Amino acid sequence: LKNNSNITYHIQFFNISSSFGQWYATGFDYDTKKVHVFRCDKITSIMEDHSFEAKPIKELLDFSANIFQSSDASNFEVHILPKGADLFYKEIYPSMQLITVNGEYIIKGFYNKGEEKFIADYFISYGKLIQSIYPIQLKDLINNRISEISQFFSEL
Repeated sequence: LKNNSNITYHIQFFNISSSFGQWYATGFDYDTKKVHVFRCDKITSIMEDHSFEAKPIKELLDFSANIFQSSDASNFEVHILPKGADLFYKEIYPSMQLITVNGEYIIKGFYNKGEEKFIADYFISYGKLIQSIYPIQLKDLINNRISEISQFFSEL
């Protein structure tokens, strides 16, 4: 359902996620050859369709990781404590991955212009589980967002 109209897509779904109580399904659109993210509460019906050959999950995940990144995206690395891995796995986004190097946990990924508030809010949720943040611009975004939130609560 989009703008009160039913739209038909030919999709191979390959991921389901949630964010702030809202569920999302990610899938490859065979008509546009692009990855789309759908709010699950907007999906009114699903029917099996054998008109298209299913793509392997690895191909879909690789395609998904690259399709969301714009040319002016900012890359980041955030080192977290091991307990932070639980938070990561509770809310996984296609623009991020968790890797371990010599026992250290590192969230690597990117964010596009316009996603600064989202990425700052996401990492604020890690609190004291963060050990380091690269680049410094991301740390500045987080600090500025914390200041905005602090100001809001001060004025309540």
